[in-house]
Amino acid sequence: GGVDPDELVVPGYRIDPDWCGHGPDGAYGLVARRLGADGEPVAPLPAPPEVPPRPWEAYVNGAARRRARRLLPALRAGLAGRLPDYMLPAAYVVLDALPLTPNGKLDRAALPAPDSSRRELAAAYVAPRDAVETVVAGIWAEALRLDRVGVLDDFFALGGHSLLSTQVMARVREAFGVDVPLHRLFAGPTVAALSRALAEAGRGAEVARTAELLLELDALSDDEVEQALSGATDGSRG
Repeated sequence: GGVDPDELVVPGYRIDPDWCGHGPDGAYGLVARRLGADGEPVAPLPAPPEVPPRPWEAYVNGAARRRARRLLPALRAGLAGRLPDYMLPAAYVVLDALPLTPNGKLDRAALPAPDSSRRELAAAYVAPRDAVETVVAGIWAEALRLDRVGVLDDFFALGGHSLLSTQVMARVREAFGVDVPLHRLFAGPTVAALSRALAEAGRGAEVARTAELLLELDALSDDEVEQALSGATDGSRG
């Protein structure tokens, strides 16, 4: 991604873009001028080159991403006030223009796929802090088809909906053997809140131990799992 010149800060210096060094790869040079005691540069800024004005996108490719960060929260908030949760879009893709066919119709095949890593969220990513949150976050990530889920991420902002919420709660019940009412997910749609609900619905120590065992099993290879199951079977026969 690109770097906004306004984000570049060097203590004791004034940093200005130098468009003379701009190339076809989108890179640009910088002019660093040392500041004097009065806080002003000690040397004048070189005269700018004689070039026609160009949009920021021609120099820095991070402008579109910053526009998306400003637009998406407002778009989500506006739709949330008009639509029920299950009708909210699961993902948003910002385009400069819609791709069209030669006939002027929307070219659906040319539309880019949504980013499946982690969608633009207002909350910063917070990693799971214990075994229970790790298991719950893993269940969410698999159901939502995301690379990772933070413990403070909103389930519905990540693309969850009513049908998917029932599937997730069934997976949680199967993993921990604890029945948590579905309405707890709607009341607290984060991994942290659901982990607390698990501890309240069951015995906290038992829930934590179950999560640790699940993580240990997940770290085993298929051969190691078969050996463990075989040893358990032989022990029960003995």
